[in-house]
Amino acid sequence: MDLTKDSLYDWDNPANTPCRWSGNIHNCRDSEFFQIVTFISIGFSALLPPTVIYLLSLSRIRGWMWLQPWKWNTANIYYGCNGWTGLFFVLYDVIVYVDVPGPYWPRHLLFGISFSIFLSGIVPFLHTLTAPAALSLSSEGGSETPKPPLTHRIVQILPLLILLGLMFAIVRAVGMDHEMDVLADVFTSLCLGIYCVSTLLIAYTCCYHGSRFFSLLNAKILTVEGNTVGGGNSKSKNFVASPPPPESRAYRSLGRSISTMHLNDQPQSDGKDAAVCENSGGKSLTAIEARAALRKITYVNVLMFMVAAGGCVFTFLMTIMPSKIFTIMALSKLTYTFLQAGVPALLEAIVMANIITELRRRKSFHDYHNTPDISLVDQARTIHQTIILSQQKGPESEVGVASSRLQGRAFDYCSRI
Repeated sequence: MDLTKDSLYDWDNPANTPCRWSGNIHNCRDSEFFQIVTFISIGFSALLPPTVIYLLSLSRIRGWMWLQPWKWNTANIYYGCNGWTGLFFVLYDVIVYVDVPGPYWPRHLLFGISFSIFLSGIVPFLHTLTAPAALSLSSEGGSETPKPPLTHRIVQILPLLILLGLMFAIVRAVGMDHEMDVLADVFTSLCLGIYCVSTLLIAYTCCYHGSRFFSLLNAKILTVEGNTVGGGNSKSKNFVASPPPPESRAYRSLGRSISTMHLNDQPQSDGKDAAVCENSGGKSLTAIEARAALRKITYVNVLMFMVAAGGCVFTFLMTIMPSKIFTIMALSKLTYTFLQAGVPALLEAIVMANIITELRRRKSFHDYHNTPDISLVDQARTIHQTIILSQQKGPESEVGVASSRLQGRAFDYCSRI
């Protein structure tokens, strides 16, 4: 790589040239530090693909399902993107660590793709948190679904913004290769400005909508558990699926998604629903699964807020100081450490936390029910079949519909997230 094309190159003392670590970490000031951070990044990033594959296998991703990610639920899509993010992090880290000869643009392309996949992977999760059905958890009645908030609409165009930012990153790298310093700085600011807005939106959604969704869902679970205390151990009580009202959006989408669940707190031994569930030969969702889903939401929400908030701060600084930030050594080192080692470390923490949660859920399910391990996806499939069978029994009464609608909203996204 020709370092003389860098506008920061020190012609009098080349060894004193600041490390523009987005493309080079050799033959520059304090290069040993950046090489150590890069080596650490390789370790964390290399762990992501195998741990993601293991987590997806726990979600019953088998055979041809690996080649059909559009059929996965939002959680599995997010985990899959984390795996690809780790893979591109490794490719970039190895290239800059070994210092493979070549122009700037391939390195900047890999650097941009890594963060683009990472930001795009969280979009389905944000889309779920801001969906109208999530907002209706606190509704006490009525069949009207609330209108989606502005955040929900912005989230839908977030992938296009991320793609635009990646294109700007490529133009920036080409400008550096042709020694067009002003053009490179302008497109650097445009690219990082888009990433700054994207991470700000992610941080806001996780902080506001995520915490609100968690509080409402947790309250509904506590209500259901409280209603079943008198009948025995609340943890072993079954949340039996009951059909949603035919006019609801969730009912119309049943044919498209098996992850939509409508649950109430009726014990399995009571009423028609129990007979239907028993005849279907399946298992009903218990508080164990509901709590496991809630823990997964919490881990993703909290850790993603940390990643997005930190990313927003550092991308903002790089937006207003596209080249100068590399000359402020303390700030440059802190930024590189967070982006290159901190991000994959936090992503790996998310994956490991969800693996532990899933294994704990399976153990708890086995302890309480003494049955073979059943994944959340299989639970959702059983509930979907129960809903269809219940619908064939005939329409519910108005009171039953209202109860089903209220309790159903609380668990609508448990297996989707």
